[in-house]
Amino acid sequence: MNAPMDYAPHLLATLKDAFGEYPDDVLLQMRIAVDTFDQLDALFPSIKAALECADRPRDQAIRLASVGAYLASDVADLVGYARDIYRDCLLSNGIECTEGGR
Repeated sequence: MNAPMDYAPHLLATLKDAFGEYPDDVLLQMRIAVDTFDQLDALFPSIKAALECADRPRDQAIRLASVGAYLASDVADLVGYARDIYRDCLLSNGIECTEGGR
């Protein structure tokens, strides 16, 4: 659903004020998280296959698991940092945040 054209600049300014950055930048953080989860989704079956295959050394599974741990940690840091910034921007504009019911 698109906002009427005369309302779009006001909406964009409001969102930038609320989140401290443009909506495209906010959505970029989500895209990075989704892309990383897609990578992890592909990685875990590879680890499973490496562990199930007797002729493959377990070193391969260990390396794959290390990559998965790195990806998970990196994205958790990125998303957590962005969440803190967005929450602080909302709070500074008088918008209460429940953080998903927590």
